[in-house]
Amino acid sequence: GFRSIELVSTRDILSSLPHDRKFLAVGFAAETNDIETNARKKLHDKNLDLIVANDVSRADIGMESANNEVTIFFRNGETKQIERSSKKKVARELVKIISNMKKNV
Repeated sequence: GFRSIELVSTRDILSSLPHDRKFLAVGFAAETNDIETNARKKLHDKNLDLIVANDVSRADIGMESANNEVTIFFRNGETKQIERSSKKKVARELVKIISNMKKNV
């Protein structure tokens, strides 16, 4: 037979972070459409310093793939694309970007 599990919504941790903080707040957005619009809205609504968005509707990147491709949206309006590559390379690039930003906080 089938088993089911009951899921319970949790509070939005990012939205609960203080607005006056001495640390970077980074969000991740897995989107299927209107990626830039949705990511920028989350960036603003959750008062993030940056948000990393990827298109989970694509079969060649994301959840079921060894590769990923992301766009980073920064609070100041800038964007940075990390082109399709291994998830390990994407992660390393994200660490570099966040580390460089952290030095300026």
